[in-house]
Amino acid sequence: MITDAQIRYLKKIVDSEFNIDISDKCRKTNYVNARLIYSYILRSRGVGLVRIGDSLDKNHATILYLISNAPFYFKQDPELNLRYLSCKSLFENHYSPILDFSRRELIQAYVELDSQFDMVIKENENLIEEIGELKKITQELGLEKNY
Repeated sequence: MITDAQIRYLKKIVDSEFNIDISDKCRKTNYVNARLIYSYILRSRGVGLVRIGDSLDKNHATILYLISNAPFYFKQDPELNLRYLSCKSLFENHYSPILDFSRRELIQAYVELDSQFDMVIKENENLIEEIGELKKITQELGLEKNY
């Protein structure tokens, strides 16, 4: 039984693979192909047509049409087949918490981490300077030990 969390996870994988939102009402090939892959993977895992359709805000008949034609599309379009295999592999074998974030959230997190990294570098330089000053003081006072 596939959970709602797993369905959301697969949606994020497919969204990421195609760099789109499969929930959009767009009828461009890229969107249709993404929904096809999403639907085919879920159906192969035993998810019902109505549930798949509800997750995409589509009719179950639309999902049935996509799924029934998927093998033909995969056979005719090697690139689509590779994308399908990639999404399927990620879904079945790997979980990446990065997929839980939107592109905007990832960029924001990157900027924050980059800023923190710069502060760590600066603090490290300050500590190196302090260590140098402490070494001079211990030498002047004759407190250094030779081990």
